[in-house]
Amino acid sequence: MWGFHLQDDLCDYTWEDGITTRALGKKYDTEHVLEWQIVTDFFKKFNEGTTGKYEHPNPNQGDKKVDFCTYWYETWNLGPEEEFSIAASGAAPMSPWKHIAAAYPSTNNQWAAELIGLQSNINSGPKSSVSLSSHSLHYNLLIQGKL
Repeated sequence: MWGFHLQDDLCDYTWEDGITTRALGKKYDTEHVLEWQIVTDFFKKFNEGTTGKYEHPNPNQGDKKVDFCTYWYETWNLGPEEEFSIAASGAAPMSPWKHIAAAYPSTNNQWAAELIGLQSNINSGPKSSVSLSSHSLHYNLLIQGKL
């Protein structure tokens, strides 16, 4: 857990870093060190310019060419009987999708420490303010004819 020792005291900046339990009366948001959009953005970026570059992995599709994401999805779209294990992980056989989920931080796997409790007033307020204020600023400049 991360945040100010006295959450609503504007004069005390004593910092709590890495405490293991939530302080009574304080609100926390859970943040991931690895945000899911990083994974999805990776595939979007990797897929750019790959239309018709890869042979469809299903031999029944003949000479059909596909983009990277279609190739990857079709290659990893296995049935339950086709689960596999990854030796380095020591995990039981799983589907490709479950292998990805197992590597993503959650409260019930080895990556739980990557879920960070950040005090709400430090996390949520500034996030929404940045988004809202940038839109408001843009709108105000637009109606004033400065954009």
